[in-house]
Amino acid sequence: MLASMNLKHACCALVALGLLTTGCDKKSDAAKPDDVDKETAETKVAAQGSTKAASAPAAEADGKAAAGKAKVEKKKAFSIPGRSAVPTLQEWKAVTKEVTVKGSSALNCETKMVREWLRVSCRGKNDSGGTPTRVRVTAGGGPGTFIFALGGVTSLVTAFVDGISLKADFSWTDKSHPLVLAWPHGSPMPNILGSFEGAKSPLDRPKDRPRRAGVTAKMVDYACNCEWKVLTAGMSGAAGDKPDCRETYVKIDCYHTYSLDCVQYAACASGDVGHGPNCRKGYDRAIFNRCVKPCETTSDCDKGQVCEVLVLDATQACVDKE
Repeated sequence: MLASMNLKHACCALVALGLLTTGCDKKSDAAKPDDVDKETAETKVAAQGSTKAASAPAAEADGKAAAGKAKVEKKKAFSIPGRSAVPTLQEWKAVTKEVTVKGSSALNCETKMVREWLRVSCRGKNDSGGTPTRVRVTAGGGPGTFIFALGGVTSLVTAFVDGISLKADFSWTDKSHPLVLAWPHGSPMPNILGSFEGAKSPLDRPKDRPRRAGVTAKMVDYACNCEWKVLTAGMSGAAGDKPDCRETYVKIDCYHTYSLDCVQYAACASGDVGHGPNCRKGYDRAIFNRCVKPCETTSDCDKGQVCEVLVLDATQACVDKE
């Protein structure tokens, strides 16, 4: 936890991360941590985040009946000005569907959202056998961003809102990966909220897969640098970094539609329904902003393609061979 936090702020941060169920009331009881070793939680988390419960007032010395039960201050959810209340442990647990953060699955990191709040929690072994050790914010962040590292769990909670540009280093016993979160100001909310840079992801194009017909080096360079520019917008020092373009997957139709506007291309490439491509004649727009050619048999398709049923689109179209 950040060194500058006092006890109250530390407690509030644990609440935000879903490790305590109560708010920041000094008279609140400690609660069970979420997925943290029980003994560690009891000796470290509860000891730091809890205080003694309020006691009933003593009976008056003259023998009169006690005035009544002590008033217990109502527990309040921790909140940040301009934001909804930070989610409680119960709210985080109630979320069953995760949001998309590229590379999170390989690193065994859970990604959930409650209202505008995003929580990224890593626990257990990653794809190379390492376990979580540390997390620190290196760019962006602010009063509404909380981090936690204890007992083999690392977590970050932040308000994922229009204009966010945040970078945090997550470390394991064997490696580290920067987490980049970005929502370009004025653009629709992206389908992919961020990325663990360098981590494996099913969204990546396999290295041994040849580039598709019609994809040029110029298109790859534009798509790669455009997505990098949008993703790191506003990050101090990020402009001087160079992206690795070897794994860039070009959305051809998005490129032809938005080749002069990086923000709109990135939105189209991420699958934003409000930034669909202009499909060529004879092609239909499909889910994830693809333009597909309807077909009845593979003979209707171009070389290197096969005719398959697109389940999500409830139609049959030509797709590239894997």
